[in-house]
Amino acid sequence: MEERKIKIGIDNYDDLFSDFDSRSLDERSFSDDFIGELKKVCQERQEFVTELKLQLPSALRESNTEEIVVKRIHLHIKRSNIAFTAKRHRLRKRSVLFLVAGFLLMITASLISLLKDHLIAINMLFVVVEPAGWFLVWTGFDLLFFSARRYRMDQEFYRKLSRSKIQFESV
Repeated sequence: MEERKIKIGIDNYDDLFSDFDSRSLDERSFSDDFIGELKKVCQERQEFVTELKLQLPSALRESNTEEIVVKRIHLHIKRSNIAFTAKRHRLRKRSVLFLVAGFLLMITASLISLLKDHLIAINMLFVVVEPAGWFLVWTGFDLLFFSARRYRMDQEFYRKLSRSKIQFESV
C-alpha cells in the first residue's frame, strides 16, 4: 500500500479541541471539526497515513504543549480504533442473533401453519409469530449489512491513522 502525508493548518492549539470543554489540555476532548477534517482528508485515498503534520504559526508554538497534544492524539486514535472494533463485533453478534431468532420463528410459523385450521388460538399464534420472524430476519440483515458500514468506516479511518507520526510544523 502506498504511504502518504497529511498537513492541516491550525491557528492555535485550541482549534484541535472542543470549545465547550474547559478541562486541562491533558483531558479535553477533540473538536468534531478537527476529527471531521481528518476524516475528510483520509477518505480521499485508501492508504495509511504515515505523517500527520499540524501547521501552526511559529510564534505560537510551545514544545511542552505539542508533546501533550501528540500523545493525546495517539491515545485518541488507539482508543477509538479499539472502541469501533468492539462496536462492530457486538453489532455482528446481535445481527446473527436476530437472524437466528427470526429464522426459528419463521420455521415455527411454518409448523403452526399446518395446524392453524383446527383451533383459533393456533391461528392467532401464527398471526403473531410469522411477522415477528420476518421482522427479526430483515432487521438482522439491516444490522449486518447497513448499520455495520458506519462503524466499519470509522474503524478504517482510525486504522489508517494508527501508524502515523504526528508532528507540528511552523508556517
